[in-house]
Amino acid sequence: MTRQVLNHFSTYEWTGQFWFPETEEQKFFGKVTYSPEKGIQIELLTTHLISDDDLNKKLLYGAVLGEIIGPITLFNVSLNRKGTELKTCTRILKGTAGFLLQGSLAEKPYFDSLEIEYEKPFESIFLTHSKKEIEIRELLGKFSFSPETGSTISLIIDTWPTSILKIDRTQSSLQELFLIEDHWRSFWELMIDREVFPEHIWLRIPQAMPLPLLKNYYAPIKKNSEPFPLTLEHLPINILAYKKSKNNLSIIRKSLKKWFERKNDPKWSSVIYGIRRLIKNRRTPADRAFYVSLLYEIETFLKETRESDTKLEQLIKKYARNDWKSKISKLLTTSKDSRPLGKSLKEIRNVIVHPTSNERDRYLPIIQDNDLFQEVYAYLSGLFVKAVLKELDSIYIKNIKNYTNQFIEARRWRTVNYS
Repeated sequence: MTRQVLNHFSTYEWTGQFWFPETEEQKFFGKVTYSPEKGIQIELLTTHLISDDDLNKKLLYGAVLGEIIGPITLFNVSLNRKGTELKTCTRILKGTAGFLLQGSLAEKPYFDSLEIEYEKPFESIFLTHSKKEIEIRELLGKFSFSPETGSTISLIIDTWPTSILKIDRTQSSLQELFLIEDHWRSFWELMIDREVFPEHIWLRIPQAMPLPLLKNYYAPIKKNSEPFPLTLEHLPINILAYKKSKNNLSIIRKSLKKWFERKNDPKWSSVIYGIRRLIKNRRTPADRAFYVSLLYEIETFLKETRESDTKLEQLIKKYARNDWKSKISKLLTTSKDSRPLGKSLKEIRNVIVHPTSNERDRYLPIIQDNDLFQEVYAYLSGLFVKAVLKELDSIYIKNIKNYTNQFIEARRWRTVNYS
């Protein structure tokens, strides 16, 4: 049976009648639109008096015509009275919704599973273009991961190479299901150094088939057109080697478990945020605020990994190769500083934060030279990501050097494409 779909990279418009579940007799005429740029927008016409309680209701039903015909449910609705008031006493209410579910008037905001098909370029990383592809397909078909009691992540690969992520968690809110999905997706974003965007989403309500769902602002304004050059053989985890494991994909579960634990730990929030910022802005020139944030995130990482010394020099001592040290040393030659590299890199931050610092004359030339500053930032970012990857275990040592080098090159000024 072919699945109905709503595409997060497309635009939609529906018109029809809408009502709150508690007051079905009071119906509004109006329209709902969706676009990647603006998300889910609501515009309603009503002659009824709308109370503050009505405006605070989070659930809205609809019977619509358009790309889809039939019932819809809007969740996390936010309406306001700022719309135009017409001479006929008809008021226009405008607002947004967090989610749009096609094909059902959901009575309760609790669901059993979430299914997601990601954009096609992401699927390509699971293709080895070799005889081993069949082995990988068999392994992934058996894959399941339980991030917590009562929830399971698995892959549906009946339409290979397209695969659908399935998250089972009985009687869960949308927020709970999407939190698990965000953890999963951010893990793979780190593995491939790219943002990943869902293209199609389905929600399963109790005792029903999966129904298409739109999530507000889930797609980028411009679809990710950048190629995904990495395949399984080049990732910092080695799925091809997992077939030798008695427990199939038990190794990747170990890394996933650690990532989920870190994502759920408030103490790691700045580290996780830093990683995601680096990935999101991989083609964006670094500004001074980025550099200051990066130093803070590194210090937090060293603290949470219980390093005896949380200074930047400890990160360099533990994770930097000689070629990395040599390159950074050359970049910092303009400072004419013989102090340890960690101390010099920290002083750059201090001069940014305290412009009257005694070290201003030594480090300001680096900060003001956009090319040089970008390169320093890129090399420090690469070392930070390398450290985080190693903290997750299961890192494929053979690939970590190439991955780190690619991560750095993507952020160096001279390789940035601003078009």
